[in-house]
Parts: sequence; C-alpha cells; structure tokens
Amino acid sequence: MSSNDSHDNTPSDEEEKAELLLIQKKKEERARLDAERRAEKEAEAAAEAQLAEICRRKEEKKKEAKERRKKEDLEKRKLEEEAKAAKAAKKAAEEAKKLEEKRKADELLRAAEAVEKVAEEASKKIQRDRVLETAALIRVQIKRKAKESQIQSVVPTGDPEDDDPNPGNDDKYVEPSEDDEKPKDPSPSPRNNRSAVDAS
Repeated sequence: MSSNDSHDNTPSDEEEKAELLLIQKKKEERARLDAERRAEKEAEAAAEAQLAEICRRKEEKKKEAKERRKKEDLEKRKLEEEAKAAKAAKKAAEEAKKLEEKRKADELLRAAEAVEKVAEEASKKIQRDRVLETAALIRVQIKRKAKESQIQSVVPTGDPEDDDPNPGNDDKYVEPSEDDEKPKDPSPSPRNNRSAVDAS
C-alpha cells in the first residue's frame, strides 16, 4: 500500500467535524424529544391533577349540598315536631281547662245542693219545732181548761153567776167535745199533721 492510499482512507478534519456535528445534532434532537416527552407527560399529569381537583371539588360540593339538605330536613322535621308538640300542648291545655271548669262547676253544684239541703233541713226543723210548740201550747190550754172546769163543778160558790163556767157570757155553757179537746194543727200539710201526732 502506498502512502497515498493510506492518506486517502484517513478522514479529513472536515469530515470529522461534520460527523461530530451530526452526532451533536442527533443528541440535541434526542434531548429535545426527551424534553418534549417530559413536557407532555408533565402536561398530562397537570391536566390529570387539575381534572382530579375539579372532580374533588365537585364531589365536595355534592357532599356539602347533601349535608345542607340533610340539615334542612332535620331542621324542618324539628320545626314540624315542635309545631305538633305545641298543638298537642294547646289541646291538652284546652282539655285541662274544660276539666277544671267542669270540676269547678261540679263543686259549685255540690255546694249549692248542700246549701239547699241544709236550708231544707232547717226549714223542716223550724216547721217541726213550731208544730211541736203549738201542740204543746194547745195541750197546756186544754189541760188548764179541763182542770178549771173540774174545779168549778166540784166546788160551787152559791152565787149563780160564780157557778157559770163562762162568766160574763150569758149564753148557755156547752161542754167541750172530744174534737174540741184535740190539738188543732196550724199547718194543713200532712207532714205537720204527722209531726203533731208524733209529738202528742
């Protein structure tokens, strides 16, 4: 091999530079592609993260809305129960008022009946006492007259006027009958008649 042939197979400086430049460009292209892929992956990751954040916020809003509805339902149920309890309490108060009024009315009625009964008993007692008193007075008068008539018939005075059982009266003396000696009842009621008979 000649020196010229060996010289021909040896790359020149220009070729080496071109080859190095090409390798450098390939490296840069590979690096750019890698950077783009990394940027795409980061963008995808960011998009996924953003989407996840949106979904999370959406779920939170749904959860908040659900909790708010639940709270509103509880508050509504509580208000309904309070209104129902208030209505029941009002009804119970009205019933209690009616019972209290009925109890007071019954007490007043019983008191009035007691007063009426006492007054009736007192009236009966007064009438009975009057009948007994009248009967006693009549019996006393009858006994006194009978005693006076017996004395006048047993002890004559000798004076015709003194022998008259009815002095000052010119009419003929009439002996009292059994009906005249019976006590006269001042009250026409059967109850007073029974009281007078019992008392005699």
